Amino acid sequence: MLANRHLAQAVADQGFGQFFAQLRYQAPRYGTRLVEADRWFPSSKRCSTPGCGYVKQDLTVQDRAWTCPACGMMHDRDVNAANNLKRLATETALPVATRPAMTATMWATADIGGKVTPVRHEATPESLLSASGQEEFGDHQRSPNL
Repeated sequence: MLANRHLAQAVADQGFGQFFAQLRYQAPRYGTRLVEADRWFPSSKRCSTPGCGYVKQDLTVQDRAWTCPACGMMHDRDVNAANNLKRLATETALPVATRPAMTATMWATADIGGKVTPVRHEATPESLLSASGQEEFGDHQRSPNL
């Protein structure tokens, strides 16, 4: 990315920081719940076999696969991490019938620190087909000088 490794890391961290800030802001707007794993959550090191949960402390980045000494299950590092993160998200999630997405009235009265601004029209399946991004609805009046 950049020649300066420390600067590249700072830029990358800032990008992810902004990304997660947007996720935290937008999740309640759409009635979803954002589940974040702690930075030090051992997603790759914890055995994802149900009922086991053994944590292999000496797992290094170079170890792409490992066998759990407690249950004998062989794990691919990335698949194991994905299974552990999926379990974290589903075990900490609320039941399916949680609160609905926020309505316009709820947004108008919510104290979330943001400003609600009106939009010209809502996205419809027809408007999503337009790649130009220009409004295609309604009659437009042209100036007589054109």
